[in-house]
Amino acid sequence: CRPAVDTPLASMVNDEDRRTSVIALILAAALAQVAEVQADAPDDRLAQLVERGSPEERRRAMHLLAERKAEGAVALIARVAEAAETDLVTRQMAVSCLASLRDRAAIPTLLKLLRSDVVPDLTFRQYVADRLAEWTHQCVPFFVFDARTDPPESKKIEDASVNSWMTWWLEDRGKTEAEWIDRGIARAIDLLDSPDDAVRGLAIAHLKAQTDLDFDFDPQAEPAAHGEALRRWERWWVENRSHIRWDPELGRLVTEP
Repeated sequence: CRPAVDTPLASMVNDEDRRTSVIALILAAALAQVAEVQADAPDDRLAQLVERGSPEERRRAMHLLAERKAEGAVALIARVAEAAETDLVTRQMAVSCLASLRDRAAIPTLLKLLRSDVVPDLTFRQYVADRLAEWTHQCVPFFVFDARTDPPESKKIEDASVNSWMTWWLEDRGKTEAEWIDRGIARAIDLLDSPDDAVRGLAIAHLKAQTDLDFDFDPQAEPAAHGEALRRWERWWVENRSHIRWDPELGRLVTEP
């Protein structure tokens, strides 16, 4: 039996990525346990709970503040996300709330949380990267590794992933969302032609999450077999690039006539 799910978690519960779906259900269940935090509690009371409440109270209070887009919510929730002593479920809720607010002031915090020296947990770092990609429309191949078991070369790959996100932010922080969309979707379509099936898989997953389309692209097939699907993606982009926008209600990109 699944708990009732409110925004910003609803869109993630049915995500095809099982990891994302499971995390969303855990967070939704955590919220459902806290009936004592009333939805009509004033912002200052919720802020107090975020600072000094139980883990369950903190999660519910953050959720309500983000839902209201309360003044000061980004800074308050960012502190929770960055606090190493905070339990991971609460930190994941903080990340979810920051992504739902779509306030650029939160991006430096989310970028910081991609680093293994800040948060060792692999699943958490991947969750942060997924929320960043969803919010900013960027397709940045992000791969996490366990320093305790994976070879040293893996750390270099992960560092390159983090650096790619940092470079994007330095270059595009002042650009409009339309420009973010243009760069992110164009990059994802380019990556469909990657020789690496893991990169192709990330690219098509990103495109499907952003557009609800896949044009039967199979990332596991040999590159030579991608011709028709790749041409369909390129044709779709040429036809729709100039009149595409993000629909917050649908949680995906839509084309306008």
